[in-house]
Amino acid sequence: MTSSTAHPVRRPSARSAGAARAAARVLRTAVATVAAVALLATPAVADTGTGSAPAAAPRAFVGHEWKGWDCDGYYRIETPTPDMVLEYDQGSDNKAVLQRKWRGADTQLWEVCRWPGGPLSTADFILKAKNGGDCVTLWGGYQQEDYWFSVYNCDSVQQNQKFWFSHDSATDKMMFQVLHSGMWMAIQGPFAGDGSHVAQYLNRATAFSIPGYWANNSR
Repeated sequence: MTSSTAHPVRRPSARSAGAARAAARVLRTAVATVAAVALLATPAVADTGTGSAPAAAPRAFVGHEWKGWDCDGYYRIETPTPDMVLEYDQGSDNKAVLQRKWRGADTQLWEVCRWPGGPLSTADFILKAKNGGDCVTLWGGYQQEDYWFSVYNCDSVQQNQKFWFSHDSATDKMMFQVLHSGMWMAIQGPFAGDGSHVAQYLNRATAFSIPGYWANNSR
């Protein structure tokens, strides 16, 4: 299912899905520390306002509470491929999360929500689609590699809908780790394809960008 083409991604250390939460926190901190050294073989496109993706203008914090989660506006989630973002394929049967060319559609905007009470570096996050308000979900809750992410109802948020963010403050790139499996989100091959699925892997993680998010939230 995965292309043989080299993927411009970080390779975080693998950890067992059953490892203790505290140990996972330590791993995430270590990954973030070295991220500036070898984050990407191919850097993400600069968000300068040229091309398809407009520059993210500074704005005041705009947040609200949703079922106990602190949610902060809508953002695009950029992949390392120029002008590509994560998109909710709302019209498909499997409601997949895909990599698509940015065109400013509501299906390409996501609300970033975190569980309050601690620093961002240790917080649980969910990603809610602007269209419909459902959440990015590990399909079927499976723990095997190569399983896709989809968008499903999250009125009762499950572990396969929660993420930890490993954030590199020097570049504002981040990697998403699934609480349910301990695996990492990455673009499935072909890496640069318009329409490539997003799946989980044990020791491969794509470095994403959410323009404006870290500037609007305390570190």
